[in-house]
Order: sequence, then structure tokens, then C-alpha cells
Amino acid sequence: MIHPESLKQLYPILFDLIFKLKWSWGNFGFNRGKISSYCKNLWYDKDGN
Repeated sequence: MIHPESLKQLYPILFDLIFKLKWSWGNFGFNRGKISSYCKNLWYDKDGN
């Protein structure tokens, strides 16, 4: 059984982790979009279209 006091100490850490994960995932999605458009540009340049 988890003690309420230790749980109180864990909550901020959990929230911090979740926030960081969400932020990095959003950032990753943004970067992925940039990378895919960059690859498309390279592909079209190669094709000459």
C-alpha cells in the first residue's frame, strides 16, 4: 500500500514527466512535418518538377 505522503511527493514528478512528454511529442510532430516537407522538396528537385 502506498502512503499518502509519498504519493504527494510523486504527483509533481509525474505531472512534470507528463508535461515534458507531451511537449517533446508535440515538438517531434512539428519537426517531423518540417523534415517530411524538406524530403518532398528534395524529391521534387531531383525529379525536376
